[in-house]
Amino acid sequence: MQRDVCALGQPFDYSCLARLAPPWTLNDHVGGGHADICDAFRTRCHARLRRVNSTLQRTNVMLNGLKPLAATALCLLGLSAFAENAAAAQWVDSGRTAYFKQSPFSSAWEHTCTTGGTPIQDFPGTCANDPFSGWTTNYNAASASANNQLNACHFDSQKLGSACYGLAYAINGQVYAGGLPASCNVGARAVVVSTRMETIEIQNHELDVESVQSGNEYVCQ
Repeated sequence: MQRDVCALGQPFDYSCLARLAPPWTLNDHVGGGHADICDAFRTRCHARLRRVNSTLQRTNVMLNGLKPLAATALCLLGLSAFAENAAAAQWVDSGRTAYFKQSPFSSAWEHTCTTGGTPIQDFPGTCANDPFSGWTTNYNAASASANNQLNACHFDSQKLGSACYGLAYAINGQVYAGGLPASCNVGARAVVVSTRMETIEIQNHELDVESVQSGNEYVCQ
């Protein structure tokens, strides 16, 4: 620990003043005696301490000012994470389906209301959640578009292997040709309808037409 040589009554080392920053010089205080030199030294040290304290206070003010910026940065990071989660949303099958098949070999008219539910004999059928999910509006719109694609196709019922296809989807009653896009908004519901019409052989070169239409509802999660 450093000692105050002035307080102990020891001879003062004038060389210590020479190490202080200008405008200090030995000649300024040598003639003033031992007590004057000690007072001057303390005054100079106290002044330097006040400047250091002032610098520390300004630094603290600056750091405090950075706190709101740090909070804003954290908020932006949170929004970025939320945006990434939203971008990762995907379509999930709701379990609401409708299936129709007309063929010389077999036919089916059925629908389901929930995932894994037992098929119910009716097409496209009705489910308790249909009025709230928008199924009816979306199904009708997508079905009309898919069937229009079939009608526009050059189908030949007398040519084996002739086939036409239709594919469309509807969200909030707005219909689009093709399959569902990869991205979606969480909570949105869509119905995809696919259709197929094909000329098949029954036996002994006898031909007939097989028709299939299916509808599936999806929810964006």
